[in-house]
Amino acid sequence: MQQVNGAPPKAPLALGNGLTLEKYDAQNFGFLRLQVSKRHIVGTYVSAPYSVGATPAAKVVDSFTVDLTKHAVVTGNVGGSSGKTHKPKPTPKPGKTHRKKPTPKR
Repeated sequence: MQQVNGAPPKAPLALGNGLTLEKYDAQNFGFLRLQVSKRHIVGTYVSAPYSVGATPAAKVVDSFTVDLTKHAVVTGNVGGSSGKTHKPKPTPKPGKTHRKKPTPKR
């Protein structure tokens, strides 16, 4: 984890652009599994403590689901809990771009 003023950051930490670091684990290793379909993106964070000479006992620490049809995010859905639903702010549509018409060849 990147240190801030010589120490790990204190969570929650505002990162800007509406993003917040809510929690992290500087002691254990882990990975984020992403499953993508036409309707959903499901993220599951799995963590395990380091263990010399043994297989670590991995566990699901956090998860989220992005519902692409409803434009909503459900977070913290670990162990069957209902989690929190977030509706992201709509992304502004870019302005029209004007293309130059090709010059006809003679």
